[in-house]
Amino acid sequence: NHKAVLRLTVYDGSEIQKVASKYITLQLTTANTYDLAGRDSYMDMLDEPNTMEVLDPRESNYYMSPDLWNRQVNDGLTEHENAEYYTSAFNYANVKIRNVGCANFSGSPNHYLKLYWTVASTGENWKDDWDGTTHLASAGGGLPNVLPGGGEITAGGGIAIPALQPGQSTTIVQPWSPVNPKDYYGAPTDLNVCLLARIVNPAAWVDGMTIPEQFNKEIITNVKPNNNIFTRNLWVKDLHAGNRSSRTRVLISNARDEAKTFDIQFINDRAINLHFAGNFSEIGYVRIHLGDLYNVWLRASGEGSYLERNDDERWVTMDGSQTLELLNVPIAAKTQYPVDVEFTLYDGVAIPNYRFDFHLRQFGHDDDGMRMPDVYGSMSFRINTQNSDVIGRKAMGGEDENNIATHPINKPFSIHPNPVKDHLIVSYLNNEEQTVTLDIYDMAGRKLTTKQDVYFKNSYVDMDVSSLVSGIYFISISNSKGVIERFKFVKE
Repeated sequence: NHKAVLRLTVYDGSEIQKVASKYITLQLTTANTYDLAGRDSYMDMLDEPNTMEVLDPRESNYYMSPDLWNRQVNDGLTEHENAEYYTSAFNYANVKIRNVGCANFSGSPNHYLKLYWTVASTGENWKDDWDGTTHLASAGGGLPNVLPGGGEITAGGGIAIPALQPGQSTTIVQPWSPVNPKDYYGAPTDLNVCLLARIVNPAAWVDGMTIPEQFNKEIITNVKPNNNIFTRNLWVKDLHAGNRSSRTRVLISNARDEAKTFDIQFINDRAINLHFAGNFSEIGYVRIHLGDLYNVWLRASGEGSYLERNDDERWVTMDGSQTLELLNVPIAAKTQYPVDVEFTLYDGVAIPNYRFDFHLRQFGHDDDGMRMPDVYGSMSFRINTQNSDVIGRKAMGGEDENNIATHPINKPFSIHPNPVKDHLIVSYLNNEEQTVTLDIYDMAGRKLTTKQDVYFKNSYVDMDVSSLVSGIYFISISNSKGVIERFKFVKE
């Protein structure tokens, strides 16, 4: 029963230096066995059950696995992108699997990776919402529900996991095709989906899970106890001068077999971690379009905290700073309500280069009608107020049918190789002439190098990046009218 306790201390580089410290506790073992695992969050110590919330009550988000992410193109990068529908191209689900045990894992036949998707919800039922059993209404509305609410991405028994030494990891990439949002009720332009990974051993009892999975319960009941079940429920969007508003469809749900009463909360990271900087209310607001759930809430109590509400259009608004809450909302058993979450920047304000995280959380009530302390279900939203964090196929003029409408900045520039060692090639495949400025920035937004008056016409230019230290950078391509495109690249 030995533990290792470490203290992590971080210092910043400002003139008035700031310091932050955090204790990290690791459970040690002498068991001569392998342990294949993935993290629930950055603070997951990979113990079973997960104790990160016990060590720090603020660490309650089990839906943000950094070991499970989606890419719109298979570019080897590790930052999560939204799953985007394309008519004739794949997305790529990436899973990092770690051997955190003390013995060598010699590889399958017994251990496999299984991957699933579902429409993002605050109450994702295992396993109906993930295996394709649950169906949702189509764009035409009405019953019966005919469109899948989720499904398995991997085929057959799953993907065989290769041999791993203790402390070693591997990344498995699985192509998959997200659904068309416009097929679903209300024909939304964006349908938020999340991913689930399970490392299974079909030859062992209960798939080799340390703690047997529960069925017809929200997914958190299996994620928390087992380090080989992990999920990613995060929506990411860039807002900037050319794209000041974005909206996505999610579900607020009750996955249980009996009716329950819930408090629904929309909160930003700054309210959870009080030392965080950044105030979204200075530059924008969040509007939640509740649809039929609005009527349910009003009939029950209409209580809560919000900036404003509209009874005709059935929405409530959060100013981006104060926590929004809808209290005492009854939801029938096995019921899901479509809800749209919309982020909007104010006109005429300076837009910072910043990242804002928000969480839509749901809390159940106990038998006395009091809010329970544990989060019943949660999903997260990340707003990057700069047009540089996401490199997707759409940003490079992809083949999605909605490309022009949703991404007005649509120029045929590209960069390669990525990662790069010494020379980054910027290509432009178009007969239209362009004279631009090329700027390279580091992650802190500092301009490191610039090349002005660069002429393109079905041509390319070589950028010498050999002097840059290893890390992540951005290259911005702009003309006299402003930024055309920005790309992220990795310097080896």
